[in-house]
Amino acid sequence: FFFFFFFVCGRRNGTRKMEAAKLQGNTAFQTGRYPDALFAYNHALSLCDQLPQPCPPRTLAILYGNRSATYLKLLQPQPALEDACSAITADPSWDKAYYHHGQALIAQGMARLARNSIAMAISLNQHHVYKQALLQAEVVYTEQYYASLIRALHQGSDNVTRRYRFPRLFFSSRQSIGSGQVY
Repeated sequence: FFFFFFFVCGRRNGTRKMEAAKLQGNTAFQTGRYPDALFAYNHALSLCDQLPQPCPPRTLAILYGNRSATYLKLLQPQPALEDACSAITADPSWDKAYYHHGQALIAQGMARLARNSIAMAISLNQHHVYKQALLQAEVVYTEQYYASLIRALHQGSDNVTRRYRFPRLFFSSRQSIGSGQVY
């Protein structure tokens, strides 16, 4: 009985500490203290690893997702992308993980791949922020596409017409994407 009581209380105490570190990170993130938020999320993840039982998948995904958003605010897209991938691995049904993944890909200049991640977030949850992010990815992708086309034309590439076609977008500018509004 004593061992069981100690085990349960130890788990609760570890979970409380992890939740407190997560809350501290959330507060720091919301007030713009991103290095403090990063430290708190790192601490929460290390506490999650020390729990006697595995951390719940959604909690783990949220911690990785929050740390990914923090890395983006600190202008570190590579670790943000790695954490977003970890969040997707922890809980593939969490829509925000795909959103963070898409944002990290946009920050690294991979808007074409970001469109797919953000479209996955939309398929899981029709949140307006995800739709705006998809529009952002479309704009960035189109800008990158035309910039590469202009570079090819300036370099005198003779196969420009074969290599470059108008990019296929997920939706046209005249299509409605949800709430009755046309974007």
